[in-house]
Formats: sequence, C-alpha cells, structure tokens
Amino acid sequence: MFRSHYNEQPVRQIAIHCGKIDYKNNLQLNFFEPPEKTIHKEELEIVIDRIRERYGFTSLMHASSLLRGGTAIQRSQMVGGHKG
Repeated sequence: MFRSHYNEQPVRQIAIHCGKIDYKNNLQLNFFEPPEKTIHKEELEIVIDRIRERYGFTSLMHASSLLRGGTAIQRSQMVGGHKG
C-alpha cells in the first residue's frame, strides 16, 4: 500500500490505525514447545495483567528496573511510554 501511494518525496510520518479490537479468545500454540508450557505462559500473563490492573503497573516489575539505568517506572507514567 505504501509503495502504491509513494511519489518519491521524503516521508515525514507514517500512521497506522486499528479498529474493532477485541479480547483474545483463542490460543495459538508454538510448534517448538510443549502445549502445556504455552498454556502456562498464557495463564501467567493473565495473572500479571489482573495484578497490574488492580494495583497499578509498577506493582510487578523486573528487578532490573530498579537499577540506576532502569526506565520502566519513569515510562509507566507517560502516554504509551513516550512524552506527550
């Protein structure tokens, strides 16, 4: 689509729009790992999402985010992790 509308001018910005986003209701298994492991990872992600929804994003973080160079706490207060 980009190439069909591109007219050899410099590109300043590209935007993508998504619509009709819905909750995940299927699970795609990984060919290279046992189904039990994929299911366990999915369940763990659900638990993490519930805890963060109830207590805030910074309630569960990697320990490395607490080090001097960690930016997760700072970015969690921004819009989409960016200024603005």
